[in-house]
Amino acid sequence: LPVVDREGEILFDPFRPPEPGKKVPQSFLSAEIHRKNAPGWIQLEGFDDRSAVVGYSRVSHNSDFPAPELQRWTTLAMIESAEALTPVSGSTQYQLGLGLIVVLVAIGLAFFLASRFTIQIKHITHLFQEIRLGHYERRAPIVTMDELGQMTSDLNQMLDETLVLIQSTREREELQNSIMKLLNDVSGLAEGDLSVEA
Repeated sequence: LPVVDREGEILFDPFRPPEPGKKVPQSFLSAEIHRKNAPGWIQLEGFDDRSAVVGYSRVSHNSDFPAPELQRWTTLAMIESAEALTPVSGSTQYQLGLGLIVVLVAIGLAFFLASRFTIQIKHITHLFQEIRLGHYERRAPIVTMDELGQMTSDLNQMLDETLVLIQSTREREELQNSIMKLLNDVSGLAEGDLSVEA
């Protein structure tokens, strides 16, 4: 952890002995981190001209040794950006991959649910087309056990009841026509017309 004064001169460096009057790199001086009062971090070019994450903080006041506070020294901590950001990059890639998988599963589930709903509606639509053509005996298959399936079941039952009513109406009309024909034949016989065949 290098210690610098308020002018940016390196006072102490545990890794390399500082040369007298040597200052921190220009990128540090431009960012003026040696003059900031609040601690923080910034990404800029480090001592070896590679990108680094630099943390900075004023040397805290110590009641036994007040000189650092009076001198306004700043402590620096550096780590190369690649080393610092590798775990973040790996985590980001993992999160993006996981997010992509979740989106694909959601889209697949949406298509599956939509097809389940639309297949029953397609069967009902086809049934209506068949009824329009006069095929009253046709029924829609029940492929779902939800509200649409229940509606299809109710529709099929209603069509069965309607078909019974249609058939009984036809039978009644045929019966009435037969009775009318019989009455006409009997009426002709009563008048003496024997040429009528029953």
